[in-house]
Amino acid sequence: DRRRKGFTLAQAAAFIEFPNEAGHAFPARVWSNLNAAFFRASDRRFAHLWEQGFVVALHPTWITTTDMRLPEAVAVSRYVYARYGAYSLVWSLTGEYNLDHAKPYWREDRFAALRALGREMQAINERAYRHPMSVHPAGGNPAADGAFSSHYVMHREPWLDHNWLQTYRFVERVVPELQRAYRTPEPKPVVLAEPCYENAGDCDADTMRLQAWTAFLAGAAGFVYGAEGVYYLDDRPDVGDFQAVLRR
Repeated sequence: DRRRKGFTLAQAAAFIEFPNEAGHAFPARVWSNLNAAFFRASDRRFAHLWEQGFVVALHPTWITTTDMRLPEAVAVSRYVYARYGAYSLVWSLTGEYNLDHAKPYWREDRFAALRALGREMQAINERAYRHPMSVHPAGGNPAADGAFSSHYVMHREPWLDHNWLQTYRFVERVVPELQRAYRTPEPKPVVLAEPCYENAGDCDADTMRLQAWTAFLAGAAGFVYGAEGVYYLDDRPDVGDFQAVLRR
């Protein structure tokens, strides 16, 4: 369906806090306790996307909300990159790096540990497949540190070759955030990587169209469409529903 509509990329997390039919990616959140069956189950989903001709914009996980430290984050990221790096990727260092509930360790000293993770992944990426790299920002709280766009905090990082923007339901922020990013010295392309999700309760099809057209007319290099209910690498029928997962 998405290929017929002209979409070219699918954004996904290799794993988040929820299991798929093979269990958790790292049972009990022991980061050395890798569940290979989880990734084998995930492989089928990614393989289907690549077979359909999509690029996958991939987050290893929401690292900043976990109790990982830098060595564990590097190991997990290296594993995910090694497993999927030979395919068509855009690599995201983490999802929503500046969330309000990001762990203090990851927020200290203007995200110093996350910057270090970026340097580690850049070294691997330059030796291997040279995929485009960025980091996915939070967008639900205008007061958050570096709210809405990766360019606030990470723009000058050598591993970041394009900026991601999340405005979620704040449609009025699309144009000023794009303008602000492009006025930054040595600007980089900006993708609206997360608007609000269609069927998410406070976002309908008209709002989605408005955000897409606004982004492109304001100079965005790309736009990521989102829909409620397609987040998880899981076959179970209730897992596709976000609220059902939260209730569990």
